[in-house]
Amino acid sequence: MKTLPPALATHVAGGLTTLCRCWRVDRRDGAVMGFTDFDRDVVFDAVTYKAASGFTATAIEGQLGLAVSNLDVQGALSSDALTEDDLHGGRYDDAAVTIYLVNWSDVA
Repeated sequence: MKTLPPALATHVAGGLTTLCRCWRVDRRDGAVMGFTDFDRDVVFDAVTYKAASGFTATAIEGQLGLAVSNLDVQGALSSDALTEDDLHGGRYDDAAVTIYLVNWSDVA
């Protein structure tokens, strides 16, 4: 089970939320890109997460220990930042992807 920061836990418990998912992609060459399922860009943790990325994520299940957690992602990532040359050139091979649940109205 994941632990939410107290302010986010209170926000979620309130019923009406202003949440979005943000995906951070860290390539091996140091390039960092952010994408969100929100309809506007979100700036969080010094990264601008670009809107309308095309991702729709299913439920995420975390596990304790060294077991691999399950995650399904549906859709296609669409962005001018992703070029065919970069994809074919292997620049995204072994990239780290971090997914955040963010309150877009208060990213603190």
